[in-house]
Amino acid sequence: MNGWIIDFMASPSMRVFDVKRRLFLVVIMTYPGQQLLEFRWCYLRQMPKRLTTIFERAIDFFDTPHFLYCDSGIIYDTPRIINRANELGIPIKESLNGVSIYTTEWFFMLVKQFFLQSFDRQGWQTFESLHSHFNEWLTLVGLEGGKSCLLPTMV
Repeated sequence: MNGWIIDFMASPSMRVFDVKRRLFLVVIMTYPGQQLLEFRWCYLRQMPKRLTTIFERAIDFFDTPHFLYCDSGIIYDTPRIINRANELGIPIKESLNGVSIYTTEWFFMLVKQFFLQSFDRQGWQTFESLHSHFNEWLTLVGLEGGKSCLLPTMV
């Protein structure tokens, strides 16, 4: 495993948990290789904590990456992530050329076009049920964590 990409996607505004609001999907994927390692759905105010949680889980379950790709968004200025990456000697790279972002944007397009459009959001009363539905969808399309993804390879 060479590196990891950390990115997030904002959902369209939708009624979830009986309230209309935006949810965010935070993901860690391999680069290259485009494997989904970890994810978490959350509200915007929860994002730094969720990002830290999935980063720590990925470190616990997978090999430590040689580098982290992320965009220059303020969410990645999370001190816990920077400190932990520094402790482990993982350089953080901004993906200015768009190569790494291509991988996550392709995945997010699949999520928006197929997952968010195909499942009845009325059944999502908790984040646990949302994560369960999302895991079922990932398994259905063959994208579950740590297995090869159906994403095109960027050359």
